Amino acid sequence: KKMASAVMEAGERITTANITTPMLFDMLTKYGYTNLAWKLMVSDAYPSVGYMLSNGATTIWERFELKKESGMNSHNHPMYGAMVGWLYRSLAGFEVLVPCKEYKLQPNVPDELRYFEMKIPVLNGAIYFKYEDKYDKKMMSVYVPAGSSVVFCFRNEEHVLKSGFHCLS
Repeated sequence: KKMASAVMEAGERITTANITTPMLFDMLTKYGYTNLAWKLMVSDAYPSVGYMLSNGATTIWERFELKKESGMNSHNHPMYGAMVGWLYRSLAGFEVLVPCKEYKLQPNVPDELRYFEMKIPVLNGAIYFKYEDKYDKKMMSVYVPAGSSVVFCFRNEEHVLKSGFHCLS
């Protein structure tokens, strides 16, 4: 709650340092502030990843400010790029339970997001996950590679999905 309050007091902007920024998104989601984490992820106000993208970035910068001269230290920095992991860990709720065998998907989707799909590479293929909210009906598709299973958790229900294609709503 303190972290969410601090983000809101800062005008719903990122004010964390390199090391803690990637953790910010995970912690906000873990404690029920997925909508706030999503707002930070898609914001284009300075400072944000969206600000970088709206200013021509094709990779994540080392620092938030726009520097056009050669003094910019790095134009492909892993600290802020690590926030993309949040999309897999939180939006899809992806987790490895038993490597190459058993995985978990527990979607945690912000209210504002109506559609996304992910292809998650795993050692024996790829798990495909698609989420769509159309006319207030949530539809999901999951493809599980051969020899694997996915524990799918949504709305306090748990389903074990064997290899193949599955549609859920």
